[in-house]
Amino acid sequence: MNCDNTLIQDQEHGASNEVLRLSYLWLITEENFEQTKKDRGGNLFLRYSGAALSAFGNYNDFKEARSKEFELFDFKYDAQTARAYARTYLSGNALAAYVECLRTHRHGVFVWLRDVTSTNATLEIHYRAFPGDASEKVLENIEFVGVVSPPEVRSIWNVNESASYVLTRNLSSELRVAITLGGSTDSAWVPPPPQLAPVFYYGYKDLDIRGFHHSAPVAQSPRFIPPGTDARDKAAEMCKKLNHKTLVSFTTRDEGRAIHDLVCKD
Repeated sequence: MNCDNTLIQDQEHGASNEVLRLSYLWLITEENFEQTKKDRGGNLFLRYSGAALSAFGNYNDFKEARSKEFELFDFKYDAQTARAYARTYLSGNALAAYVECLRTHRHGVFVWLRDVTSTNATLEIHYRAFPGDASEKVLENIEFVGVVSPPEVRSIWNVNESASYVLTRNLSSELRVAITLGGSTDSAWVPPPPQLAPVFYYGYKDLDIRGFHHSAPVAQSPRFIPPGTDARDKAAEMCKKLNHKTLVSFTTRDEGRAIHDLVCKD
């Protein structure tokens, strides 16, 4: 069972955090693509194409668009780092679902971090015995990075036992924890947030793309309709008029009649 599916369902935080949105896109695989489309397809967007996840007919088309999305934002996380970031900033309900998934489908030791701030974090450690093994387990090793005065973690663990430890962070270092318990290993870490490339969005109502006549910007909820070459050229010119160098995409909403979105990049 891949508990990444649970991470992607966190609609509360992913809607407002661009790094989380990009991290969720990383966690979509060929195996979970269809289920993720069904669960989040209408509210997980790719800015480059102006399309929701539900607009992609197959995984390969989505994967190609995702690569362009990462290039747009200069997003350099690998899948492991994206997973760590998503695990760190789960909302309450999503965190509970993720932990329940781990408790149900994993054996051995597993750890996660919650309530992460710039100064503190809470480390959760859980050991779930393998089937048929009721023996006590010994803590073989635990390493902390970026923690001031690491806590004393118990040395003997019983079957299906959990413990919590409050950590004080070293502000000059990233936070990492690695543990070996009863022959099994796990780790948790808080990756530094990436420096995303600045990307700008403009929504215009009643935009005459030929003459750039527009009213005030409006809120956007893009749906992709490919414009003609002339419209794209005009949209690129508009980005320059708005003091940006490059047009990334130009999309049209309301069946092409009323609202147009520009995505520009310096």
